[in-house]
Amino acid sequence: TPLRDEFLACLKAEGNEHVACRALSERYLACRMDKNLMARDAMENIGFGAAPAPNARVVTEGDREREGFVAGTHLGARRGWNPFAAPRSGG
Repeated sequence: TPLRDEFLACLKAEGNEHVACRALSERYLACRMDKNLMARDAMENIGFGAAPAPNARVVTEGDREREGFVAGTHLGARRGWNPFAAPRSGG
């Protein structure tokens, strides 16, 4: 559909930062609900309650990893183990 294509073009142009395409996304989902292509729900229930803060940080895929995030490392402090330590020998 033209609206879907416009939304996807926006995502591509904005480097998949969906906040920049929020208005198109809302219109696209409303259109899908109007045509019974998805269950009708209040926009507030699917993430369109309030506009994001103008200075909100947009996190895209890979941002956390580029900043040094490593999955699971936060668990060691709570459980007293290091996921990167060498395995113990002799049980």
